[in-house]
Amino acid sequence: MINYWADEIAAKILERQGDKKPIALETGITPSGPYHIGHLREMVITDTVRRALEKQGAKTRLIYFIDDLDNLRKLYPFLPKEFEKYIHHPICQIPALDGSSASYADYFLNPFLRSLEKLGIEVEKIYAHEFYESGKMTEVVSTALEKKDKIAEIITRVSGRQLPEDWQPFEPLDETCGRIRGAQILEVDTKNTRVKYVASDGSEKWADYSKGQGKLPWRIDWPARWALLDVAFEPFGKEHAASGGSYDVGKEIVEKIYGKKAPEYEIYEHIYLAGESKKMSASLGNLIDIKDFLEVVPPEVARYFVLRSKNNRHLVFDPGRGFISLADEYANLEKLYYDKQLTGPQKPVIEYSQVSKNRSTVDVPFGHLVMVYQAAQGDLGEIKRLLKHTGHVAAIENDESLRVQVERVKNWLKKYAPEEYKFTVLKEAPKIDIDEEQKRVLSSVKKAVEEGKTGIDLHNAIYEAGKSEGLNPRDTFKIIYQIFIGRDSGPKAGFFLSMLDKDFVLERLNYYLS
Repeated sequence: MINYWADEIAAKILERQGDKKPIALETGITPSGPYHIGHLREMVITDTVRRALEKQGAKTRLIYFIDDLDNLRKLYPFLPKEFEKYIHHPICQIPALDGSSASYADYFLNPFLRSLEKLGIEVEKIYAHEFYESGKMTEVVSTALEKKDKIAEIITRVSGRQLPEDWQPFEPLDETCGRIRGAQILEVDTKNTRVKYVASDGSEKWADYSKGQGKLPWRIDWPARWALLDVAFEPFGKEHAASGGSYDVGKEIVEKIYGKKAPEYEIYEHIYLAGESKKMSASLGNLIDIKDFLEVVPPEVARYFVLRSKNNRHLVFDPGRGFISLADEYANLEKLYYDKQLTGPQKPVIEYSQVSKNRSTVDVPFGHLVMVYQAAQGDLGEIKRLLKHTGHVAAIENDESLRVQVERVKNWLKKYAPEEYKFTVLKEAPKIDIDEEQKRVLSSVKKAVEEGKTGIDLHNAIYEAGKSEGLNPRDTFKIIYQIFIGRDSGPKAGFFLSMLDKDFVLERLNYYLS
């Protein structure tokens, strides 16, 4: 029985498409700034529907339409002052920030495309400027210009937006200043695929839209692409789904102007960074770059983060403590999945989260590996010894997987870890004053270690030792942290001491008991 949302959408598309092959799914994000994890949702949703279609035997094409003819709307906070001169220029014609790419658009786009590869998302790239320059948009532009009045009526009636009398469904590229916004159109000549406009210097110029010298406004460009590419599915954020919004307008335009059906769709809520009240935005700076995100988060966990919740619920990403919970939650479910023990609604979520045919996680909780990494000071050989010592033998069987996960731990500690998770084991015993009560606690801890207690048993022994001396738990564990890592707090003490060499622990305790 089909019950997962992506499978249900796939069934609707197949019923509607009939024998049309391949089935086109489209998504598009303008490369106007850094791609952040807020963009993940659109890409993962589209790819998941693509996978659902292929699971049901369909052939597909996932089109990533790159709106690089869009203009630079303003001087964003991440741009240098000198880029002010490029405002309203097409981003495909603006230089890259550091000269490393062909254009401003490519500067942001290329790392994102590499991230998509890591996420297992294969896309067919269509660049807007090439699409217009090659003449592929010529017919739909001519239609829009010839049916201008009907389009204006649709926009006004559906959106309630009043258009100016001289409005035209085309934005010419002003050859005198390089801007693609604001030029007044004086004459339309669809026979010769051109429009006459008033240039910035006051002269009258012709723009040939069959050569990419301008573009349709976005609200018209979107449904025109649906018609031209025969798009069967496209997701979009909730702001486009508002009554009278861009989808409602686009639906009427594609049906009444271009004679095609609007695609099936899925509405999604946005992703927020923990502690932020506004959705992620490059202009606000409240984001995590997808490239940086995937240096810490395995691609499968990134997909799982999107797919584990309903699409109409907003997501909050906590890169600190929340990420540890997320990573461990996924690892437990993935193990069940590969052991063929996972059933119920979580099974398709994990299935659609997969990128390769092999497990992406190692058999050790992320938080434990964080502790081991720091105790071993990043040395892989020592990490393996400590993992074996703490009973995580399976985690060291796949050397490459462990190396990858260790690198993620390193990056997490550097970029996102709360201070409470960071520590360094002191090689020398710090000079601190120990009172008699604390000495008795340390003596009890020494006895527990000598008896071979580890993990939760050792942790409980430390707690009981403090309790018997009338100390609260905070002060009990504080002395342990102070003598081993020089801090007042740290990782769960019993597990932490179990990870260290027994002789080292006893030597350190004896130093304060002698």
